[in-house]
Amino acid sequence: MKKEMKEVKVIQVNTISEKGKRLGRPANPESQRQKNLILKEELREKGLLKKGRPVNPNSKKQIREKERMEFLKNGGVIKKGRPKMKKEEI
Repeated sequence: MKKEMKEVKVIQVNTISEKGKRLGRPANPESQRQKNLILKEELREKGLLKKGRPVNPNSKKQIREKERMEFLKNGGVIKKGRPKMKKEEI
């Protein structure tokens, strides 16, 4: 026995709902904010707009990460966790 699937309709902002009521606040396409959003979207599509702080390749952490990746590429194994303690029999 299968469950019945309910149909879900997606309603966009600034559109008219099923009952004829306008949803959301109207956006002014000539506002500076809307122009900035359009510009940022175009730059993202081209790959020119990136988020976050740029990486400094000469920092200690980046050098350490580079050495670690080279070690792993050459077949090295990095063990996780605390080393097992060897018990000596008396």
